[in-house]
Amino acid sequence: MLELEKKSFLLLYLCKVLSVEHKVVLVSDYPFFLEELDIVNYSDNFVIERKGHEDRGKCDFLVMDICDETSKGEDIQEETNEEIKEKVEMDATYLVVSPFKNEVVYAQSILESLEKKFTIVFQNLLYDSKITPKYLMKRFGLTRKNHQIYEQYLSDQDLTVHVENEYSDTIQVKALSKEYKQVLMGLITDLDETYKKQSKRWLRIAGRKG
Repeated sequence: MLELEKKSFLLLYLCKVLSVEHKVVLVSDYPFFLEELDIVNYSDNFVIERKGHEDRGKCDFLVMDICDETSKGEDIQEETNEEIKEKVEMDATYLVVSPFKNEVVYAQSILESLEKKFTIVFQNLLYDSKITPKYLMKRFGLTRKNHQIYEQYLSDQDLTVHVENEYSDTIQVKALSKEYKQVLMGLITDLDETYKKQSKRWLRIAGRKG
C-alpha cells in the first residue's frame, strides 16, 4: 500500500475489516494513535507494527505501508524494488493519492518503482474541481485500461468519522458513507474474487466492533 503524505484511516479501515476473519499485520511508521510502542495490538486479529520492529509470526494478510512522511523518492524506489520484494510476495499494490499538488508530484516520482499493474485510489476528491481523476491519470501518463481505479470524494460524513476515531483511538467503520464502504469492498475483492460477497458481511461485523 502506497499512501502518501496526508494519511487517512483507509489503511486502518481496510485492515480492520479483513481482521474479522483473518489475522492481519499492518507495518507502518505513521503514528496513527500517537503511540510510541513498536507494536500495537488493536485486537486479537489485528496488529500494527513499526518498520524494523516486526514480530509478524503467522498472519493471513501482511499490509506494508511503504511510504511515510519522511520518505524520499529514491528511498521508496529502492525499498519497493529490493527490500519489499525480498520480504513478501505482494498480492496487490495500491497507490492512494489525494489531489493536493504535493502528493501528486510525489506520486509521479515513485511511479517508475511500481509494478506495471497496480490499483489507484483517488482519495479526498473535490466536487466541481478541475483536478479530476481523468486529469490526474493524464498527468501520471496512465490509462484506465491498465489500472483499476477507485474514486472517493471528500465528505463531511467520512471526515467526521476520521476525526472522532483519532480522538477516541478507535477504528469505527459503521458510520462511514456508502461510497467509502464501496471503495473498501472493492479493494478487498481485488485481493480475491471470492471475497466479493463476504466483504459486505465483514463490514457489517466490523461496524459492531470498537
